[in-house]
Amino acid sequence: SIAVIKDELPNISVKSNIDSISRGPASFAGQISDDYGLHKLHLVYYNTKAIESKQTKNISIGKENVQTFFYEFPKGLDLKEGIDYEMYFEVFDNDSFRGSKSTKSETFNYRQLSKVEAEQSSFKNEQQQLDSFSKVLDEFQKSEMDLESFSKLQKQQTNLSFKEKQKLDDVLDKQSKQQESLKKL
Repeated sequence: SIAVIKDELPNISVKSNIDSISRGPASFAGQISDDYGLHKLHLVYYNTKAIESKQTKNISIGKENVQTFFYEFPKGLDLKEGIDYEMYFEVFDNDSFRGSKSTKSETFNYRQLSKVEAEQSSFKNEQQQLDSFSKVLDEFQKSEMDLESFSKLQKQQTNLSFKEKQKLDDVLDKQSKQQESLKKL
């Protein structure tokens, strides 16, 4: 008797470090497999406003049934700044008799910022850091004033009450945290 085992579609699983928009290169790690072996792997990418202009890039793979691949996008590609791109990976099996079958990964979004957008983003980050620094500095100055008032109180009184000692401990603890924040900034 003869049993026929139907050739299955290849499998692909891809993970990335990008969300919907990225500033720099995006790293991809994937695993591909097929029951009778693999033929090729493509990266398909296109401008979201011109989907008909899909471009492909071959990614070299071996002939094994299960493989892992890594790719850094847009390495080796000439992308235009300020354009939204979509991309996916497509794997083909080695069925030469009926023609290679393929499976696509999920679609990823990517945007390479223009120089103006990158400068605006950098400026925004710097402004946020300055605002944080200013806020921590104001809090630090307030705690300095609290320490001065405790110092005057201590000079006037020989013994501090339990509540006053607790407030002093809180102020000192707060001040040390603020100093750490200042160091980080």
